[in-house]
Amino acid sequence: MNEYMTHKELDIFLKALAFAAEMHTGQVKKGCSKLPFINHPIKVASLLSSISRKKDIPLLVAALLHDVLEKTEADPAGIRAAFGKGVLGLVREVTDDKSLPDPERKQRQIESAGRLSPVAKKIRLADKICNMRDIMTYPLGWSQQRKLAYLDFAGKLAVELRGTDTRLERIFHREHSAAMRAVKAGTSRGAL
Repeated sequence: MNEYMTHKELDIFLKALAFAAEMHTGQVKKGCSKLPFINHPIKVASLLSSISRKKDIPLLVAALLHDVLEKTEADPAGIRAAFGKGVLGLVREVTDDKSLPDPERKQRQIESAGRLSPVAKKIRLADKICNMRDIMTYPLGWSQQRKLAYLDFAGKLAVELRGTDTRLERIFHREHSAAMRAVKAGTSRGAL
């Protein structure tokens, strides 16, 4: 089992990183004006890489690109041409319909979680882990109620994603439990 990328795989990964960085130029993480948004997909890809025994390049590329259709003007045809039909399919699976109100988008994520491909489920779960970490680490200006609502949503989604990956699920449950304790105690900054 090879845990290292070939030169070709590394080139594809770096191409995806550059594409995501270009697409997310100027964007910052919601509520945190100093945190470039590109850090988020990098963290998602890094988490997935850290738990993988073998480097799954389509998974890591899709993780880097998981928000480009939702949050940028990225063209699906361009993603397909540059990274393939499979990567585009994964990105589409985890892309929310931004025309819907936030509560409805979250409800659809929960309802559709069981129908995602196994790879898309990993991206979705890693995304939520990274979002929880950001909520708990950075001064987003979120109220205790808003943090609890996000954690409640993430917990419901994780239930629907059960069976995705035992390592990711253990990380999610550890992080979710710590976040719930910290938010309820009012000590969220730097808690995780």
